[in-house]
Amino acid sequence: MYELGNALRGGFMGVGLSLAVGAFAASNPVVTNMFTADPAGLVYNDTMYIFTGHDEAPAGHEGYIMNDWHIFSSGDMDTWVDRGAVLSIKSFKWARGSAWASQTIERNGKFYWYVTVHDGRDFAVGVAVADHPAGPYKDAIGKALITSGMTPANSGVNYDIDPTVFIDDDGRAYIYWGNGAVMGYRLKENMVELQGSMFNVTPPSFTEAPYVHKRNGYYFLTYAYGWEERIGQATMKSPTGPVSNSKVIVGYNKNSNTSHQAFVEFHNQWYYIYHTGAIGGSFRRALCVDYAYYENDSTIANITMTDAGVKKVDHAPIRDGVYRIKARHSGLSLEDSRSVVIQMDSEESESQLWALKRIDGYTYTLRNIETGKYLSFGKGNLLDTARTVDAENRIVIENFNVDDGYRLYADTASEYLGDVLNISTEAGMPLVVWKQTGTQNQSFKFEYMGDESAYSSSSEDASSSGTAELMSSSSSEDASSSSAEITSLVAVPQKFGARVVGVSRTDGLRFSQAADYALMNLHGMVVARGHAAQVSVRDLAPGAYVVRLGGHIQKIELR
Repeated sequence: MYELGNALRGGFMGVGLSLAVGAFAASNPVVTNMFTADPAGLVYNDTMYIFTGHDEAPAGHEGYIMNDWHIFSSGDMDTWVDRGAVLSIKSFKWARGSAWASQTIERNGKFYWYVTVHDGRDFAVGVAVADHPAGPYKDAIGKALITSGMTPANSGVNYDIDPTVFIDDDGRAYIYWGNGAVMGYRLKENMVELQGSMFNVTPPSFTEAPYVHKRNGYYFLTYAYGWEERIGQATMKSPTGPVSNSKVIVGYNKNSNTSHQAFVEFHNQWYYIYHTGAIGGSFRRALCVDYAYYENDSTIANITMTDAGVKKVDHAPIRDGVYRIKARHSGLSLEDSRSVVIQMDSEESESQLWALKRIDGYTYTLRNIETGKYLSFGKGNLLDTARTVDAENRIVIENFNVDDGYRLYADTASEYLGDVLNISTEAGMPLVVWKQTGTQNQSFKFEYMGDESAYSSSSEDASSSGTAELMSSSSSEDASSSSAEITSLVAVPQKFGARVVGVSRTDGLRFSQAADYALMNLHGMVVARGHAAQVSVRDLAPGAYVVRLGGHIQKIELR
């Protein structure tokens, strides 16, 4: 919140707690019966909890009037329950007003809610504690945890507001805050005392609203960027900085000069939680939720704010039985073709039927009816081909949303999932491991075909003599090329004859015969295509590429 003079003129009026609890279905804005701002999220027991401030300024009033905080919860990202005004300025006897941005985190069975307030002299950060994310909460220490007197005059901090909290994999906890600059401290195990020295992790064009989360070894600091505010990101290799890779990821807000955000993962899907001024303007804001994706380990993909919001998630387990599995984008069926999983036109073949068995939670096995082999994503590395293997193999199947079907993951911790390569609708294209993009080639419909007892498995008679030899990504070190690695992702020689036989800066990319080809980078962008037996690669940047020859896919590494 940037226009602090206007906010202070709003005064420090108090209101009583609202005890009403209601449920409502969501699009954007998620909440329309009141004004909500500065959201943060927390996942607990298969439920998303969103903590917001409460804009109470009447129409025409130019300033923030905020006296309490609300909690909203949902198990399916569609039906939300208003838990009421669970915390207010009155919860902190030492506070005088301005119930501004906040965030809640869980540790050792307790929930700590860090909030911005005004103590009568300046802005400060307090902390409340509860035994459940929905409360009840009480002041944890009876005083401010962070005050303006603690922040050095030369730090660049204008106001000590907008706390964000983070617990690293090693158990160390951190708190960050600030308007004008981002300051940070280690938190002790009890989460209500500071330790060590204050540090500064201010990224370029920082205004306010820091939020820290971690993904794949990178620490993301997202924040309100410039004025009027957009949302930017920066990354860190440690929780204490330094920051780098700063860029804008969300454009100017809808009818609001401020932006405030959180990034929360819920069942392998990241969500962007934020406010807009869509229904009330800059001082009467509204909670919204959209999907978030990542370009790579260190970059959040650009996000477009939508009116539709996110779709309903249904995590009801799939019942055991035999299924035909169809790619959502193409309508083609997944088939075990010589131990390689490909999409093919649907036909009356047991190679396109899969016996599903639930192990626990969202963990299942998928065994092909014809071959008796189990679907596997191998090590789950980027661009590994989905194969079938003799040994029982477990994968994770989750319903992304009710309309679009299911996603197939290598395991519960993986953000990589089954993907029909390059969103192709052609028969014969393989199922590979790819990052989440939200596209329909990563969603699959399960058509129930009956009980497994109705099908006779030919697994004991299945011959392995026709299995194609595959070289996984991890075996590329053995490739015999002085200037490049060649990794075969899928080999179906009985259907497609051309293959990559060599690559070098001098001789280019060489095929076993002239063929239609497409050369793509790992973002799926085609950088060259045509019909040839040899292709120049002199102008390409070093890195990994994918070569498509009909249904034959190979990965190359240019050095």
